[in-house]
Amino acid sequence: MAGDYVVGCKHCEEAFVKASFAVDDFEIIDLTPSPASTIEDKEWWRRYLEEGYNLLLEGPPGEGKSRMAYQIADQLVSEGWEAIYIDGGPHVGAKDLLGGVSIRGGSTTYRPGLLLKAFMQAEKGQKVVVVIDELPRIPVREQGILVASLFPKWIGGKRVFTLSVPELGRTFFAPAENLWFIATGNLGEGYVNSALSDKALEERFASETIKMSLNQVQTLLTELVVKRGFSPSLAQKLVKVREKMEKAYAEGAVATFLSYRQLERAVKLARKEEEVPQLLVKYYSRDIEERAVLEKALQGVFT
Repeated sequence: MAGDYVVGCKHCEEAFVKASFAVDDFEIIDLTPSPASTIEDKEWWRRYLEEGYNLLLEGPPGEGKSRMAYQIADQLVSEGWEAIYIDGGPHVGAKDLLGGVSIRGGSTTYRPGLLLKAFMQAEKGQKVVVVIDELPRIPVREQGILVASLFPKWIGGKRVFTLSVPELGRTFFAPAENLWFIATGNLGEGYVNSALSDKALEERFASETIKMSLNQVQTLLTELVVKRGFSPSLAQKLVKVREKMEKAYAEGAVATFLSYRQLERAVKLARKEEEVPQLLVKYYSRDIEERAVLEKALQGVFT
């Protein structure tokens, strides 16, 4: 089958593309991120990637990190890039990333996983962007595979990403200009796996915190409440609640950030305008004390 690597036969060596440089002929380079810039222009992300940084979109949940990552990938696809998406979570296994042996009709083939597919294409000259959604939620062992492959090296005078696949007995070499990585993660939310230490992230990513401004929240909410047939003033009130909860979050009064997604959900599920505050409390947090803080904020705005 096209794209599969045949193993376990006398011709298997012919299935491998021979690298033109030695595996150990490299030096580790410094990829310390430059200071984060404000997100003002539409293609701020291109500066990071073109300068050789993997991009990590981090911040509170429900603020549009995944949507932004997919929008960036869509833009690159329109320019001729291939996009490969890895949906992060505890379900991700090594086989999903590297692949594994498959036996069909007496033939033994190696079916590459998503990460290996990206390296295979980039090694052949195709430009590929890999989107890793919710990177911190991937199991520790599989994070190790990703983290090891995300650190470019100097090989033969070029910056190259490498990926070793023991089952194939070879290492893949992808020029850095052909392979870009974009990851998202709700860092600081209490479930970051230990494999992703601050040092590992610093070495492999330039990070940008994604959080909607109050103006952005108001614009989106106004469109939504009008579409739902509610008063535009509802959007203004919800933005005021968001502002109060942002302050409570910054001061440590609550550990749960009131996200745009939570505001959006309350508006979408409400059958009438008066139900929005109740639904917002319902879906905000299970913590009684945090709910009390939100209820106080709502009372201050809606009464």
